[in-house]
Amino acid sequence: MTDRNDALVRSLFDAFLRGDFDALSGVMDPELEWLCSEPGDWDCHDRDEVLARLRERHEGGMVTGLNDVVAVDDRVFVEVTGPGPSQWGLPGGTAYLVVTVRDARIVRMQDHTNRAAALAGAGLAPGAPSDSEPRGDAATLDPDAPLARRVTEVIRSGDAASLQVLLREHPELAGARISDPERGQSRTLLHVVTDWPGHVPEAGAKIAALVAAGADVNARFSGAHTETPLHWAASGDDLEALDTLLDAGADIEADGAVIAGGTPIADAVAFGQWAAARRLLERGARTNLWQAAALGLVDRVREELARNPPAQGDLDNALWCAAHGGQRKTSELLLGRGADPAWVGHDKLTAAEAAHRSGAHGLAEWLGEQAGSAPSAD
Repeated sequence: MTDRNDALVRSLFDAFLRGDFDALSGVMDPELEWLCSEPGDWDCHDRDEVLARLRERHEGGMVTGLNDVVAVDDRVFVEVTGPGPSQWGLPGGTAYLVVTVRDARIVRMQDHTNRAAALAGAGLAPGAPSDSEPRGDAATLDPDAPLARRVTEVIRSGDAASLQVLLREHPELAGARISDPERGQSRTLLHVVTDWPGHVPEAGAKIAALVAAGADVNARFSGAHTETPLHWAASGDDLEALDTLLDAGADIEADGAVIAGGTPIADAVAFGQWAAARRLLERGARTNLWQAAALGLVDRVREELARNPPAQGDLDNALWCAAHGGQRKTSELLLGRGADPAWVGHDKLTAAEAAHRSGAHGLAEWLGEQAGSAPSAD
């Protein structure tokens, strides 16, 4: 049933883009409702009103893309994009709704203000599991076991629908850990989705399916570190996975990173995953001195320096990170506070060498000049 509902919604969107309103009308219940996220005059209470509203959107080119469709039971999570959502003040030019399908007919459409609310409305958020997705006890899988190999392959190269089928057939997978005793480590399927290099097909839909089936969005890797799936998404610059994890309740301030036991933004900044770092920043992540320096956040750097004057080593490290991020303004600020441009830091590079590696060649030249004029350690 879920596969049919998914296909139905996708076909309807195609009909909308073609302007085939006869096709749309044919699968709409006469008493179809389309409700805004907040009750008001915008709400439509029958098929004719809905069709009229859709015609307006089609003629205005307001919605042009279908980003995601996840069928749960009779509810289908839908994410669309286009000029319209931007004009309506929705972040990223993206709109979310839940479409309810009964007997192959659309009976209800409900708008939501953000992805998390829509996921919850569709039964895809923590604490709101779908009745169609059974639960089971957690399992420990050997990485070479047939089921572990099968689900790993589906996650890495298959589609979300195939993963949903596996989860229905093997409900224990939702909480399963793939364990490798010889290496002394284990991880969850959400870690498999976000494992390097990330960007698996339909990552968002796969994460949503796992969370709906009962996966712990804040589960920890067990081994040399305790990173969550969000840490791994940040390390791979995987914005689709990162956003879906956050929408599903991932802790943006979870500790345990391979970088000084820090939060996901520590991984993103240290590994130069700038899109992920800035998305985490947009979504409320806190920063410390070196992270703020690397991201060029001059005001935050000033606040950190005023609140907690750093030791020389921390000051030097912050300058190195500013260079790593290609940030001239925070580099100047830190140099003015006494940071040593000749300090040899991570990967045995000076700040100038770090800037050069990052492609900030003008900054690298300038930092090299500062290091050359700096007093010797003698």
